[in-house]
Amino acid sequence: MRDSPPSSGSNPARRKKIFYGWWIVAAGTVLNTLSGGTYQSGFSVYFLPVTRDFGLSRAATSLAYGLARMEGGFEGPLAGYLVDRLGPRTMIAIGGLLAGLGFILLSLTDSFATFLLVYVGVLAVGMNAGFNHGIMASVNQWFVRRK
Repeated sequence: MRDSPPSSGSNPARRKKIFYGWWIVAAGTVLNTLSGGTYQSGFSVYFLPVTRDFGLSRAATSLAYGLARMEGGFEGPLAGYLVDRLGPRTMIAIGGLLAGLGFILLSLTDSFATFLLVYVGVLAVGMNAGFNHGIMASVNQWFVRRK
């Protein structure tokens, strides 16, 4: 008596696996959620304490946020080049280290000038290069068929 071939629904070994690119999307979603909550939308949490502690006007404090967004535009071509040369994984790691260092250094700032330097020069560079450019490049590499 011959065994009949197993049906596709009953054999767990023949189940269709989830495309690995979707795991990259899930990891990117988690990283973007963390960066969005701590950096992009999180500036509102820092806004009043920075204004109060440094004795600044709201316009001066908003300057840091505006410069950080502008820095992302200037840094984009260089970050894109580095993502192509080093790969998204390396850029995400470098960006994460820079962002972490930026958050640590923010706790040590004692003047508005050092706050600007750290927020725009370290934290914004790390977040933009690693999280924005690195994550998008890694997702794009996995979904090339319908690009």
